[in-house]
Amino acid sequence: MRSIGKLDQWSTQSWVQFCGLLSLAFTIAFSVAWPHEYMFDDGAIVLRYMDNFAAGEFYKYNLQDQPVFGVSGFIHAIVAGAMAASRIVSPEWSLRLSNGLGVLLTSWAILLVLRRATNSLPSILAGWAFVLLSSYYFLGTAFQGLESPLHLAIVLLALWAFLAGRRATMWALFALSIVSKLDAVPIVAILILLRAASLRGRAQWSAELRTAGLFGALPLLVWAGFTLLVFGSPMPQSAYAKLGFHHHPPSRAGFVTEWWFREDRHILAYWALTGLGLLALVIRRQFAFAVRLLSMPLASLGVLGLFMVYNPGERMPWYYVLPQVLFVLGVASIVLACLRMLPGRVSAVLAILALVLAYPSGRDKADEFVLAQLAFIRMAEPERIGIGRWIDRVAGPGDTVMAGSGYIARYGRRYTYDASGLNSPAVTDAFEKKLNPVQLLEPDWWVRDRFVWPVEQE
Repeated sequence: MRSIGKLDQWSTQSWVQFCGLLSLAFTIAFSVAWPHEYMFDDGAIVLRYMDNFAAGEFYKYNLQDQPVFGVSGFIHAIVAGAMAASRIVSPEWSLRLSNGLGVLLTSWAILLVLRRATNSLPSILAGWAFVLLSSYYFLGTAFQGLESPLHLAIVLLALWAFLAGRRATMWALFALSIVSKLDAVPIVAILILLRAASLRGRAQWSAELRTAGLFGALPLLVWAGFTLLVFGSPMPQSAYAKLGFHHHPPSRAGFVTEWWFREDRHILAYWALTGLGLLALVIRRQFAFAVRLLSMPLASLGVLGLFMVYNPGERMPWYYVLPQVLFVLGVASIVLACLRMLPGRVSAVLAILALVLAYPSGRDKADEFVLAQLAFIRMAEPERIGIGRWIDRVAGPGDTVMAGSGYIARYGRRYTYDASGLNSPAVTDAFEKKLNPVQLLEPDWWVRDRFVWPVEQE
């Protein structure tokens, strides 16, 4: 029985099966507990794309238009779109299933990463529960129809492959992470630099470059060529609109400091644990191991740094999913790696004790955040659905609509210009010419929440 808690005495197959079963149970429980009545409006934008996938069209916001790269989570759109196109499940269920797959793989990847820090099963389970409990941005946005959970899972699997030294898998997942969403670029860049620092001699460099070219660069070139051919650019239309034409706050540090302030009860303790843990590993002459674990806090800072450059005026909660999970996972991994130096039972007891101490505060914060998200969704989204249905009743069959909300566009069932430009190149073309899109495109209806009328009555 003593071998149950020591994973170095488990077979690889047993460990993989255990991770899969635990993650499947967590995903089912999470999905059952989550109220699926509405999504964030941004999820409803993705839902409109799924409607058109189900109609047999690829990546279209309007059926009459050419494909537009409006859903920046490419892998999520392809996975969910394939399910919607099959007509086996509804467009709504295609998003739920893609989100569920992302939750399952995220849980699995967290277990795999923590296994690189310790071989104690009780410690890993305590760390897994801590990471999930502390990642309230993930909990609050996982089943909102967005790319966050699946993209997060791909990035975490790439991180695991880096920590495990699985060269071919690592480079393939690096490429897949960037294809999934471009905010993975700074993460991949940091991991590549750390990987390069570990290489010694011409033979290692030669083998690494061959693998990087075959499994990393080649898939990225194929994807870039595909996006150029189909969309005209590898940059999503949504990113282009936000970078070029949306409001940018004067302080670029705001994106980082806002998260720090939201985390003010824990962030200093997290950094202290990170610093002390890395120092302890260095003192024990585990320098290379410490550098590998440092990759997670560095990757978190890399994403936040990218958003400081991107500097969006909006502060959507799903922007913080990736940096928060990476940071919290890094803290947990470093702490477990330090506890690994202690006798096995002492290490497990301390890990479980740390979880017990962290639970009340973490649970309160998660409850506060998730309940606030649900309250907003239940207030705002039924109104947008109602407006869309009203437009569908009163607008003419050939009328066009200017709207900035996904639910309004979906339920209005008319040709729709996205007022923000995130899904409508015609709107960003107007912005680029410094023209009013309403005046240039002359929609029959201009729709905003609590603000709906035929344009000619303006």
